[in-house]
Amino acid sequence: MFSPPELLDFSLGPNTPRRQKGSILSTNENPDVIDAKTLERLRELESSSGIKLLSNLINLFEKDYSQDFPKLLDMFSTQNYGEVSRIAHNFKSSCANLGAFRLRDLFQNLEDSKKNPDASQIAKWLEEARTEFPKALSELKRNAF
Repeated sequence: MFSPPELLDFSLGPNTPRRQKGSILSTNENPDVIDAKTLERLRELESSSGIKLLSNLINLFEKDYSQDFPKLLDMFSTQNYGEVSRIAHNFKSSCANLGAFRLRDLFQNLEDSKKNPDASQIAKWLEEARTEFPKALSELKRNAF
C-alpha cells in the first residue's frame, strides 16, 4: 500500500472530513466519490515536483486493490479479523491520500471491526467497498488522465 508520510500530511489537511473516534461511519456523510480539493492539492504537488504523481498513485492504488482485496476477503472468510483490520488500515490510508473518502470510511469501519467483530456487518462493508472501488477508480482516472 502507498501512503508515505508526506502524502498523508498533504491530503489529510484541516478540511478533510473525519469521524469521531469509535463511531461507525455512514457512506452518506461524504457524497462525492472523490474529493475535488484533494485532487487539486495532488495536481499542485505534481506540478511543482514535475513528477506524474497522480497517475502513478492511481495505478498503484488499482494494483494494490487487485492484489490485496482478495486477501481481505480470504481473511474475512477464515474469521481472521486481525488481518482484516491490518489490510483495511492500508486501504484506508491509500483512499485518504487520493480523496476517496467514502471508500476510506468503509475501510475505517473494517479496520475498527476487529474490536467487536460482527460478521454480517463486515460482509456488508466488504460488499459496499467492492461496489465503491470501481466508482472511485473511474472518477480518479477521469480526472487524472
